Amino acid sequence: MPDDEESRLDRKIRHETLLRDIEPLWDALDSAVKRTCDKLTAVYNSALTSKLNDHSSAIRVKYLESLLPAEHSQVERTLEIRIVRDDKLLVVRITKQHSRSQRIEDESEPLRYRINADIDANTLYFADSTKKRYTPVELAEELVVKKLVKREL
Repeated sequence: MPDDEESRLDRKIRHETLLRDIEPLWDALDSAVKRTCDKLTAVYNSALTSKLNDHSSAIRVKYLESLLPAEHSQVERTLEIRIVRDDKLLVVRITKQHSRSQRIEDESEPLRYRINADIDANTLYFADSTKKRYTPVELAEELVVKKLVKREL
């Protein structure tokens, strides 16, 4: 084996080294979520707010959706993106609460996105259960636009 050939151990070490610092990826996702909310608010006049919690462990996006005007009711839908740093995982939940109710309901089962490393590109990315890769901008748009606001891209 030539000296310049990378071994499996070398690749594993590079992979683990990349995964040690996931904070820039998390920060990029937070910024992408905020930019996506700003765009939707500016163009569609959507009532969206995004906030990173005090522990920097969850991004919450609230969306106020008006129902039939005659009913004078609204639904507050909340997207929560929680990072589980030790497991290199995002857990995503969407809940809703009608303005005339105190009950908060889950809209579906939580979604999970793994944080993984591409050692050839020397970058981190998110992957869903089907192994589809997402950049922070792609994931922000997928979650905020398609899942929370329910608009097509």
